[in-house]
Amino acid sequence: MEDWVTIRNLKVKNPNLGTRTIATMLGISRNTVKKALVNDEIPLYNKGEKKVNKNIEPFINFIKESFLKKNLKASRILKDIKLKGYRGSQYALYAYIREILKPIQQDVSKSTPSAFMRYETLAGEQMQYDWSPYSVQIGEDIVKINVHQTILGFSRYKFYDVSLYVIGSDVYTALEESFLFFGGVCERIQVDNATVFVTNASKDNLVWNPRFLSLCGFYGIKPTRSMPSHPWSKGKVASVFSYLETHFIKGNIFKSFEDLRTRLKQFQDEHNLELHGTTKRITKKLYEEEEVNFLKPLPINRITGELKRYVGFKEEFRKATSEC
Repeated sequence: MEDWVTIRNLKVKNPNLGTRTIATMLGISRNTVKKALVNDEIPLYNKGEKKVNKNIEPFINFIKESFLKKNLKASRILKDIKLKGYRGSQYALYAYIREILKPIQQDVSKSTPSAFMRYETLAGEQMQYDWSPYSVQIGEDIVKINVHQTILGFSRYKFYDVSLYVIGSDVYTALEESFLFFGGVCERIQVDNATVFVTNASKDNLVWNPRFLSLCGFYGIKPTRSMPSHPWSKGKVASVFSYLETHFIKGNIFKSFEDLRTRLKQFQDEHNLELHGTTKRITKKLYEEEEVNFLKPLPINRITGELKRYVGFKEEFRKATSEC
């Protein structure tokens, strides 16, 4: 059913897209695209689709991005998704890559990058969040870190943070800090299927993590997630991680964790002052001139007039008890 909606929405937004291009973008058969475009009623089921291992399903967007666009080896992808909470077998991952991704790999590599970046949003409509694990040199040691990234979909204005772990409090703190940095929030936030966001990532029985829902409710944001079968629904985030890796992570040595964070913030500020290839505008100027006034205001304490904090008085208490 989600394929039917996605296919038809893509065609409406991009009338010139052919069935072959849409099939390649979504990793589905051309016949599935054709049937969706001629069927005006949503199907009750998707007959003949390959079933995906239930342990793989929550990580499909990350796996497709890693294999099809970053050309990472299966062994590296396995290591990365284990950091994100994957508990399935090596065989399940390798079978998914061999049977589903490899047959479309050549078609995807021939497609232009812009074909996967057409999910445009209005000012203040959507923000996207994700994190990515890296290994960097801090002093004499190689240290595993996680870079958090939130981006405003319209202006591409970006926020970065870094942590050693990606448990609930790390993710929620990074999100809240990004809201403060932006000076407001969008109508909705797009996330992946990690357990800090969803406790059941299946298409038919999505269950949000109650702690994440609580954070969203506190700031008045509608949560949305990337469909497990469609990796490019968060394309803006994925492309910026690629830029971060090549322009900041690779080849850098840091004196300390604080040095890493300070230089990451410098990189963030410099990156936001660059001309964006898609919008053809300076990112920060576009944010200041056309998006910031469309963001929803942050909650204010009526008595003190100060900004309310979610993580400050809710999440830190839970940190001492249990984590996602």
